[in-house]
Amino acid sequence: MGEFTKVLKKKDITHYFNYLRYPKGQAYVERMNRTLQDEFIMYYEDYELEDIHEFNKKMLQYMLWYNIERPHHSLNKKSPLQFFVIL
Repeated sequence: MGEFTKVLKKKDITHYFNYLRYPKGQAYVERMNRTLQDEFIMYYEDYELEDIHEFNKKMLQYMLWYNIERPHHSLNKKSPLQFFVIL
């Protein structure tokens, strides 16, 4: 991790870790990564976004849509916001 950490610090990127000894948590992380890959990254990799800030802006828009509007099967076809706020 030494070189990886150096690059992250050089680019001022925060590295987040999940909880130790919590295997269930890893499953949630992996599932979210898969969803991001399938629904967002695969779509935008064809556009060859060279500007990381533009890519992050588009990802933020996707995450807002994902949490506010996108129906989730596990939440009875409600968005997370609808499920937790009971809209």
